[in-house]
Amino acid sequence: MSVVPKRHVAISVVRLLVLLCALLPVLAFAAEGGPKDTLPYEDGLQVLYTSLTGPVPFAISLVGIVACGAMLIFGGEISGFMRTLVFIVLVVAVIVQAASVVTLLGGTNKFSSVLEVQNDSPQVA
Repeated sequence: MSVVPKRHVAISVVRLLVLLCALLPVLAFAAEGGPKDTLPYEDGLQVLYTSLTGPVPFAISLVGIVACGAMLIFGGEISGFMRTLVFIVLVVAVIVQAASVVTLLGGTNKFSSVLEVQNDSPQVA
């Protein structure tokens, strides 16, 4: 019996894998599909995006920014914990309002244009 070195076994396995990839190209294109092929969580993210960029979140975040600013300016001696909570509310309000502010200033939101393209694409039966 002859002993085959491990290097030759590894080379043979790599050759076999390359041969399989060449003979079965369908496996390489497993993500084929039209524009409607989306991941299962994208519909939920689209609903979340729509609800976070509407007029109600814009108004709530505007009130939050004004209230946090007033508390930081006129709050006097507030504890470190309360100051941290105010900053957290302020940051969340700015993040929620960011897309609306960009749109309000005349900019476009790249994510919303992608959603519009996906929604306008013809449905394939």
